[in-house]
Amino acid sequence: MRQQTLRSLFIFNFNKFPFAFIISLLILFSAQLLWTQTSFLKDFFIKYGYLTNKDSIRIDAQLRILKKSNENKKIFIIGGSDAREGIDSDYLNNFFYDNKIDFYNLGISNGFISEWFMLEKKLIDSKPSTIYYLFYPEALNYMPDMDQIRLYFDFSMISYFIEIFSAKIFLNLFGTYFSDFILGEILFLYKYKFAMRKITLNLFQSFIDPNYQKKFSKYIYNISDSKVRLPKHLDELEQRALIKVSKYQPQLKEMFKVFCKNLKLAKINLVIIESPVFPLFKNSLYQNKSYLNLLSFLEKTSYELDFKFINQNQLPKFKKADFIDFYHLNKSGRAKLTNFLSTHLNRL
Repeated sequence: MRQQTLRSLFIFNFNKFPFAFIISLLILFSAQLLWTQTSFLKDFFIKYGYLTNKDSIRIDAQLRILKKSNENKKIFIIGGSDAREGIDSDYLNNFFYDNKIDFYNLGISNGFISEWFMLEKKLIDSKPSTIYYLFYPEALNYMPDMDQIRLYFDFSMISYFIEIFSAKIFLNLFGTYFSDFILGEILFLYKYKFAMRKITLNLFQSFIDPNYQKKFSKYIYNISDSKVRLPKHLDELEQRALIKVSKYQPQLKEMFKVFCKNLKLAKINLVIIESPVFPLFKNSLYQNKSYLNLLSFLEKTSYELDFKFINQNQLPKFKKADFIDFYHLNKSGRAKLTNFLSTHLNRL
């Protein structure tokens, strides 16, 4: 009797459950695929996704908006959270309004070279005239963060990754994430499921108030001075200035070169700006041989590939009062770096 019961359960699970489950998946897949192809969803995503403070969905929305933008000259600001917080694109848009230039701050949290390498095709397709890349040289030691890069993954860049890292390293890095990447590429809602709540709230808010429109939240630069997050002891500062050279640094340098070459081929001007850091921290970094080697690499590569490189010594002098922490500027620091950028542009 027991064997018969088990056999019946097995038959049920094998004959009925998988069939119903597979049909349900196919219906869900078809519905989402159809929905993602409609202009309604794309417009919905662009309008309400842009307002979320999730960097990945905000950047995707911004790049979609760019394809529908006017014919003004476009200038992009890219990099990590230091770029997102350190340059005021609203100020620049107002300052250069009569010049018909539109500025877009596309800085993303932990936006290292691997993330921007994945996003490069979208950047090029948006046809900016110039890209300012706020770059922290030690990022050439940072390997891709899979939880982060899955949000920016572009299958068209796989061949570059394999060429730079080798197929073996590529599979070690990405192999276990491939199914997630594929689902994210095919199913729009799956990739950005973490932001649907915020987008939905924005939608409801707009129904309540037709004039509802707010920008995504700024994260750091508006924190009050009383919340400055700096170390109390210099030994912590010195410890942070120790550079651990990654075994993948040669490949990451090559990735950086390919990134620059692709922009040059697309006739996009590139300006690399060494990210300003807290003054005492800068002094420690500039006494570190590994860090100086990275600066030397950037200088040499700028001559080889014909892009502009601006190091910290060419920037305005930043004081302790201009920072929230080692890497992020506050309001005064942000105004100082933004003014430098506007002056640099006026000289071009």
